[in-house]
Amino acid sequence: MKHAFLFLVMAIGAPLLQFPCQAQEAKAALQNRYYVGLQTFMGSYEMFYRTTPRLLGIKPWQVVAGAHLTRRWAVQVGYTTSNRSSIEDPSYTGTTLSGQYVSGRRGSDSREQAAVLLMRYSLIRRPHPRLQVDVLAGLTLVSSRFSVYGADFVDGQTVREYYSGDHATQFYATAGLGARYPFGKHFEGVFDYTLSRNLKSVPAGLHQQVSGSSLGLTRAFGLGLRYRFALHKKEVTPASL
Repeated sequence: MKHAFLFLVMAIGAPLLQFPCQAQEAKAALQNRYYVGLQTFMGSYEMFYRTTPRLLGIKPWQVVAGAHLTRRWAVQVGYTTSNRSSIEDPSYTGTTLSGQYVSGRRGSDSREQAAVLLMRYSLIRRPHPRLQVDVLAGLTLVSSRFSVYGADFVDGQTVREYYSGDHATQFYATAGLGARYPFGKHFEGVFDYTLSRNLKSVPAGLHQQVSGSSLGLTRAFGLGLRYRFALHKKEVTPASL
């Protein structure tokens, strides 16, 4: 009877003793639950304007911020902007049969912005692994605006000017894999690879024409460094009252 009582006490007490330990591990894993980062970024996205479709290239930097919700789950938002301008002056030169000098000027401007909202799910249960692999899934919002302009000249006099442009904002489903490697307590190297698909309903042939994929899948790569930190509430002490 005595041995049975001791066994019952141990059976009940063992799980109770494990709870503080598990809580401490979870607390340690989430101690630096928030993070910010900067990474090189190169992504392509299908954009269907009112006039014509285009394949956008967005680079070279992305800023990210996120928070670990649990040991396995984290939510992250990233932002990238890309601005490009080009001008050819002269874009061509020549002489007419009557001896007039002709020339032209051409230029273009474009601006793209991408906001990426991702959930990160850790495939490794260990609280402090040397290498961490994540599954990524979420949404991407891309806004694009472009313009093309030019002028033609005869003997230095303007004979024609033109301007055209378009803009659009569209959503994309995004999924992929990520890898993280810690460097000390706060810093972590990150590499992300994702595929995105425009949620606009278009024929498979148009996807093939724009991106070279009948499914409309486009790729993005990110490589960089992020800093993990914790937000601590200030403790109120009698001396500070």
